[in-house]
Amino acid sequence: MQTRDADLIQPGWKAYARDGSEVGTITGVSSDELTIRAGDDSEPVVVPLNLVVEAHAGRVELDVGSERFGVPGRSGGSDAKPPARDPGSPPEAITPEQMRRLTGG
Repeated sequence: MQTRDADLIQPGWKAYARDGSEVGTITGVSSDELTIRAGDDSEPVVVPLNLVVEAHAGRVELDVGSERFGVPGRSGGSDAKPPARDPGSPPEAITPEQMRRLTGG
């Protein structure tokens, strides 16, 4: 991440883990780190700026797992939902373009 991009990050922006999960709100910004709170009663988590992947439009994407914030990630934990269908099964609906490809048309 470029330094000028980091200078744009503001308290109140939302922080997201590498899996896309929202992990908290930026509560502090310094020249080399961010302070993030997952909730009002949570302890703040300090993240070095070098772990910021992208920052724009009130959103900061981090190269950090959601478990660091005590937030269950999308791909694990006891709160993870099983897939709606078997991974190898065909999609429930096929678009006309997919049908043409499947039938060679």
